[in-house]
Amino acid sequence: MGSVRARLAAEKERLFPVFLKLGRRRCLVVGAGKTAAEKIPRLLGCGAIVSVVAPAGTSKIQTWARAGKLSWIQRRFEPQDLHEIFLCVVATSSEVVNQVVYEEARQRGILCNVVHDGTHSNFYYPAVVERGPLQIAISTAGQAGPSRGACGKSSKANSAPNGRAGFAGSQKPGVLCMTIPYRREKDELSCASAQACRSQGSGRVFSPLGITGQGKPRAK
Repeated sequence: MGSVRARLAAEKERLFPVFLKLGRRRCLVVGAGKTAAEKIPRLLGCGAIVSVVAPAGTSKIQTWARAGKLSWIQRRFEPQDLHEIFLCVVATSSEVVNQVVYEEARQRGILCNVVHDGTHSNFYYPAVVERGPLQIAISTAGQAGPSRGACGKSSKANSAPNGRAGFAGSQKPGVLCMTIPYRREKDELSCASAQACRSQGSGRVFSPLGITGQGKPRAK
């Protein structure tokens, strides 16, 4: 846990939690591979006008483009692609391209996230759980790391029908519980469980570590 705290402390600026209204706002995704395809659905779900720029794309992105859900520009990124863009997500396999896009966006005052690169991002994608109108977003300051996928797989079996991968619904009425991914062994973040439980009656949020989905202490 100490290594996790050290990594979080490396974030020099305190993060400002905020929920953005993206309805009818222009958003650009640079890259059209598997990672980009994972980021696009939430943008579309929030009503954003999504453009994707990349020479080639996954079958999912091609399908969305044919259905008119997004605009796909089949070429490499050019600075003018950022014209009138509100938010940009960069997910290419080239560090050089990722950094170039980030710098171009930063100079224009555009919100930009380079996936898996906190240094070249001015916002992060949080882990999210939703229950009706309730949304809870969890941030580890961009330090969730590669173990996140494994955590999602291990927790899917415990997820409530309306939840997101990586979160588990409590069996108790009016209580929302979620599993948060961490890394800790050998300087690589592995999965450890934490919960944030919201009591419907009190409206208070609790975040005890070392608690399992059934509310029993986890073995050390």
